[in-house]
Amino acid sequence: MSKERRALVGFIAVACVLVVAALWIGNWLAAGGLSHAVAKPGQIVFISDRDGTADLWTMDADGSNATKLVTQMGNERETTFASTGQWVFYTCEFEQNEIQIGRVRPNGRASGKLLSTQGAQTHISTSPKLPIVSYISNSHVFVCTTDGQGAEKVLPSHVDEDFDTQGIALEDVPPLRKYSDAKLSSREGWIAAKSQGFGTESGNVSAGERAYISTGHDTLTVTLLDTDKQPVIADECSFAWSPDGSTLALATVGAKSKSFLALYAPKAEVAEGKMALFLQSRKAVVIGSPTLFGFRNPTWSPRAKLIAFEMIKRDKDGGRQSNGIWVVPVASGPPKQIVKGNASQPNWSPNGKFILYEDGADLMRVTVATGETKNLTGGQGTNRDASWSPILK
Repeated sequence: MSKERRALVGFIAVACVLVVAALWIGNWLAAGGLSHAVAKPGQIVFISDRDGTADLWTMDADGSNATKLVTQMGNERETTFASTGQWVFYTCEFEQNEIQIGRVRPNGRASGKLLSTQGAQTHISTSPKLPIVSYISNSHVFVCTTDGQGAEKVLPSHVDEDFDTQGIALEDVPPLRKYSDAKLSSREGWIAAKSQGFGTESGNVSAGERAYISTGHDTLTVTLLDTDKQPVIADECSFAWSPDGSTLALATVGAKSKSFLALYAPKAEVAEGKMALFLQSRKAVVIGSPTLFGFRNPTWSPRAKLIAFEMIKRDKDGGRQSNGIWVVPVASGPPKQIVKGNASQPNWSPNGKFILYEDGADLMRVTVATGETKNLTGGQGTNRDASWSPILK
């Protein structure tokens, strides 16, 4: 081979390497570059319209360094971090006013839709330990990876199969479920979900909700029972898994029986060649009185020793009124009020020192040990849907 030919081949080889390197670097930068550790300890992501439209923002745990993370044409809604802190997920009106899931690095890079599929996608949930996301679409529950791959329907809207429930009530009516929320456990496959349209004592069929626990992937789904061993049917159901995924806290408002905050410990076993789902325990932590409508939005402390929740009371006209944020020991003991007034959406910090909550248009923080409160947003617009970064250090 001549000297000139060898030089040409060498040039082409080097050019190819540079092109490949440029493409790799471009893709790496588009994916966020050095962003694996961008999520700060205690960083908060939230929705704020302080600039005129509802956009995604971040701030430090004390409310400082508020920074707009991403701007879309439509209003952003909902927020949650991936278990690693490397992604922030949110929902937004991306196309034709259809709400879908978006994701962005905590440094604002690599923003865009999570899935390439069409259709509304709401009520996102991430597992505390697994790289998966769940969401509701067309009344079904789906899961996919945090990279938007492997989207799979895990809770179709149909009645339960006839399997051995060991005394747990089978599905009865209506025959079609309309799932409106679901929460992933840190245990693979476990999901808590609720369906609408079951009716309540007031006859408001569209508002009635029923709660379930499922092993996912269309295997076993059972209706949760209340303290009177009847299927949970309430005006509202809200729930949260313990950090290790072993126990579900369920809060109800306006149930047929008394409203309650209770704990459920599910267990799946194979008996006589047939899978069965058991609830090892059903413990009522708090039961409502005639003056209370119920309980809402439970959240576990990181060490699973306390549960914070909203309490709802009855006002003079018989309506519902917030009665602040309360904390109750998981083992035993009476609930204790730590925030008074119109407080909602409690969210425990990963280090266990604070509880984040909404108060009107502001995001507030209360120090659990002292009860000291701090306004994190200072009246700058309407602020809501906040989530803590899972990064501790």
